[in-house]
Parts: sequence; structure tokens; C-alpha cells
Amino acid sequence: MSPPLGIGWHPGSHFGYGVLGLRVLLELARSGRRQPVLLHDSEVPELHVNAFEKQLIQPVLNQHRHYREQLKQYASAHFQADFPILHALLSDLATCLNVNLESPKNFGVIFSENTKLAPNALEHARLQNKILAGSTWCADHLKRSGVDNVHVWTQGVDTTVFCPGPRNDYFQDRFVIFSGGKLEFRKGQDLVLEAFRRFHLSHPEALLMTCWGNPWPETAHSIERSTILREQPVWRNDSTLDLMSWIDRLGISKDAVYELPVIPNSAMGQILREADAALFPNRCEAGTNLVAMEALATGIPTILSSNTGHLDLLKSVPCYRLEQQQFVEPLNQQDGVDGWGESSVDEILEMLERIYRGREDARRRGQEAAHAMADWDWKKQVPRLIDLLEE
Repeated sequence: MSPPLGIGWHPGSHFGYGVLGLRVLLELARSGRRQPVLLHDSEVPELHVNAFEKQLIQPVLNQHRHYREQLKQYASAHFQADFPILHALLSDLATCLNVNLESPKNFGVIFSENTKLAPNALEHARLQNKILAGSTWCADHLKRSGVDNVHVWTQGVDTTVFCPGPRNDYFQDRFVIFSGGKLEFRKGQDLVLEAFRRFHLSHPEALLMTCWGNPWPETAHSIERSTILREQPVWRNDSTLDLMSWIDRLGISKDAVYELPVIPNSAMGQILREADAALFPNRCEAGTNLVAMEALATGIPTILSSNTGHLDLLKSVPCYRLEQQQFVEPLNQQDGVDGWGESSVDEILEMLERIYRGREDARRRGQEAAHAMADWDWKKQVPRLIDLLEE
């Protein structure tokens, strides 16, 4: 039997760390290189996996249920693990594992956008044998802040789901622009809306397809920092975005925007294939932007801002680059934004026009990007993770 590896957070099917945890779990179970052990004390949420994947990870889920029963029985006990643990780190580099469990070997995965670390971050960092940063930019800013045990490890993409293929043409002759990522100032949806508003004036057949669901109101409301739009977002009573009311105030017709609900990661491939372009003018990505990676792997001509974690993608994957990056004003003294960038709406429009008017060249570039993304497959990225743990 292969040696165990603890995973200190829950796998999931919808957002960042959850998808990362699920893909690591599946690849470890598939390859047999390490035996995954789930260590979080709460119930694993419903996972959207296929029948083969479900059978593959069921023993791990069964083991986790037994583990939770033991935790309830010995709630005040202190546990010692004789195997390494992979942790999800918070912004202050503390782990999110809420169990009295220690291991002699700890490895923390971090996606840190704030370049001003909390006062206790260095103390927390020293508890990890290695810290695995989600991009070169993230690793560099941690090192500048005094974290010396940092290594770069980037996320992967499931190229069996996110790959070029036939589309159903649900939108027929519309020119579909996809924008994905949870709603927040950092993701730049305000830039998307202003660029689309202007693009739609000259191309009325254009359609903006959004997937912006965000279950964390405090980060969703950060979009109000924007000075790009003349109208502030419209919120429902439950603090979720009322996108249709917002675009109406912005002068964008409701039939020009298609709002997707939060969709399981495994179902997004076919949806992405309906797009003619993907747009990511993000102000900051501490990782390499999983949604953008999936668009690229699907072969969608993709526009990326040239800043932070996107730079790792831009080194090796054919994209439409937003080179003009202006300084982003910090919100307060604790808001570190070194390396963040504000894309130019004019340059976004220029890139959309290039794709719109050069469909054949755009399709070729999309296919080249999909080919390049084969090297970012989870089947390659998870073994690279294990290599880092074993060094």
C-alpha cells in the first residue's frame, strides 16, 4: 500500500480550493502514488463526479466518515499523525484545519493576493516544512516579505472535460463572450461590463455569458470599489447580485447578457465550448486563474491581463495579452496591491475586435492554446506536487 498523505481541507465541485482538493484526491486515488486521507472535521459536501471517479474515491470518503465518528467520541483528544499533511493556508499563512492534529511534516498551499502580510504570518509560515505558492508572482511577494521556504506549484486542468470539441450552437449566430470567476473587485467584472457595453453598441449580436456566482458577500461587495462604472451594483435582500437590474441601469439590454448559475466544475466544459471568446481583465490572481486555464484548454480565444499569476500562463500559452496595466489604488493601509494591474477598457475593446474580425486566426490561436495546456493537466501537476513534497 502506498504511503498516506493527509489533505487538510474539503474537496468540492464549485470553487477554488474545493476543486483543487477534489482533483488532488482523484489523482492520488487514480495513480496510487499516495493514499489520500481527508482530515477536516465536517461532512464532505456533495461531489459532482462520474461513476468511475465515485467508485475510485468512495473508500476515502468511507474512511473520512469513520474518522469523524472518532473525533466526536474523543472530542478533546490531541492526535499525532505519522504521515505528511497538505494544508490550505489562509491569508495570514495559518492552516484552516480545525482539528487537534499534529504532523512532523506539513506542507501549505497558498494563494495570497495581499502583498502586505499579517503580523503573525511569518510565525505561521515557520510551522510549514514547505509553502507551495500558486504562481511565481505569489511566491516572489512572499519571499520579499521574509517567507523563505516557498516553492511554486501551479494548479492543473482536467483536459478530459476542458478540451476542444463540437458545440451545440445554443446561441446560433450570436458572438458569445464568456466571463467567469466569482464576483469581486479583484476579478474585474466592472471592466468586463464597461468594455461589453461599448462593444455591444457596434455589434448588437454580441452576447455576454457570465458565471459570477459568489457565496461570500464580503468579497462580492468589494466590486463597489470600482470607479469604472457610472452605476453601482444592485443587490438582492440576500446580498447576491441582481445582475439584470444592474445592466439595465448601465444601459445594456437584458437580451445581451446570459447569466449562468453556479455550475459544478465538471459541467463547465460543454458550456465554455459555446463561447467565441473569453475575457479575464483580472486585477490580481495569486494563482494562475483556474477558470482562465479551463477556457484556454477548451480552445477558446482568451484575453488575459498581463499581471500577477496570469504571467505564468502568458509565458507558455498563446493568449491575447492586455499589456496596458495601470496602478491599482489600495483600499487601506492593510491592502497590499504591489503588482496588481488595472487593464485599459480601450485595449480590451481592441482585443475583442481582433477576435471578432479575425475568427480564423482566433480559432487557430485557441487550438494552439489547448495544445499548450496539455502540459498543465492534473495528471502532470499532481505528480509534480508529490515530487516537491518528497524533495
